[in-house]
Amino acid sequence: MKKSQTSWRKFLPSILVLVGLSACDKQSVDEEKEDATTSMLQIYTRTNDASDPTVSYPVNVYVFKGDQCEATQTINDANETLSLPLSEGDYTVYAIGGASTANYTLPSQENATKNSIIVLNEGKKHGDLMAATSNVTIAKEGTNSTTLTMARKTMLLQSITMHNIPADATAVSVTIAPLRENIAIDATYSGESGSETTALTKQDDGTTWAFEGEKYLLPPPPETSVTITMSVTLPGGTNNYLYEIEESLSAGYKLNIEGTYTEAAAIRLTGTIVGATWEGVKNVSSDFKESDRASESEGNSDEADDNSEDSGVTTFTETALPAVGSTYKTCFVLSVNSDVTPAEVVLLSPKEEVLGGTTQNDNMVRLEGALGRCAVTGIEGWRLMTRSEIKSLFDIRANVVPSLNSDSRYLFDEDGTMKAAKMKLSFSPAQSLTNTDILRPVATVKINIE
Repeated sequence: MKKSQTSWRKFLPSILVLVGLSACDKQSVDEEKEDATTSMLQIYTRTNDASDPTVSYPVNVYVFKGDQCEATQTINDANETLSLPLSEGDYTVYAIGGASTANYTLPSQENATKNSIIVLNEGKKHGDLMAATSNVTIAKEGTNSTTLTMARKTMLLQSITMHNIPADATAVSVTIAPLRENIAIDATYSGESGSETTALTKQDDGTTWAFEGEKYLLPPPPETSVTITMSVTLPGGTNNYLYEIEESLSAGYKLNIEGTYTEAAAIRLTGTIVGATWEGVKNVSSDFKESDRASESEGNSDEADDNSEDSGVTTFTETALPAVGSTYKTCFVLSVNSDVTPAEVVLLSPKEEVLGGTTQNDNMVRLEGALGRCAVTGIEGWRLMTRSEIKSLFDIRANVVPSLNSDSRYLFDEDGTMKAAKMKLSFSPAQSLTNTDILRPVATVKINIE
């Protein structure tokens, strides 16, 4: 087990918001009356962790009154203090730390909403993002104060090491998916199809490939299995090996991955996932067997030849078939046909997306892109469910996908016509479409039993 080489402690930065009151003399009764009373919102950063007083700067502050952004300012370092004049009322203060204008495009005060996305600029990588939120009530009299405690919003990929890679390998990379794609001013996430691919560097011994550094990643969607895919490029093609992380990952974790390639037999993966307090360790270990190899080979490999007759169908080799209702390659097993060789297994994607159209044409235009975003790495041929498949899903939904929304309508294909069916009470396909119908695609894979 590889231990983390760096001692980390949880940052406990906070923003203290102090409100002082000032009053203006009232105008005479003969003059136009106006309420000139304002409060000064003073903002500065501090941390109660004396051993590591680092805060992720700059800290971008957005002050909302209801849905209206009243002010925005930036704190560039610990010595800087901001003062914002505000009238009395209820405010919500949002702070995003670590989002510099060099790496991100930030919403302006004029167009900012609470769920405005902090856009990562092209070619840039996420930094150590932190966020905080607090509600502030400013009155005409008295002193108002609040403390915003910053929380980390990213994971940290710290190292990847793969040992005993064949000497004739020309490239090795590791992909982690799915990950969230965006973060907003109010620190909420969106998008569920993000991924991060890290190219490893060949070391001096000729058989070790490694990455050491810091990569900050947005966390995966909640209750979603995370897959690590290792790609090894050899003279005969590129082989992809998939491993599903059973432990949940969330913001505030750091990840070290270490594996050993053992000829064509197996790959051993070990690693550590350290919690948000940077104390306590979850151990991650698994074998990357040849049966975990996805059929995305390039060149003239045997596996590519095996799939040549079934374009878009992925073939795996296992010691046993998965059961209906179980999880296979992070997907839900919808049906298994063992009467043919190789066996045919229909997998339901763990991802879903609202297609958003109200007509056949609307949804057909959106379908291709949505299928790509709902696809699972290493499996090809994603498509709409058929009528029989969505009926099967309805029959076993409680055991297979208890998270399916019973009030929502899921799309399927019937003789080339797109329809939708609810997962509630009885199976009743709808004839018309709505802009809230959900795509949950399936893919048929083949499995050889060794």
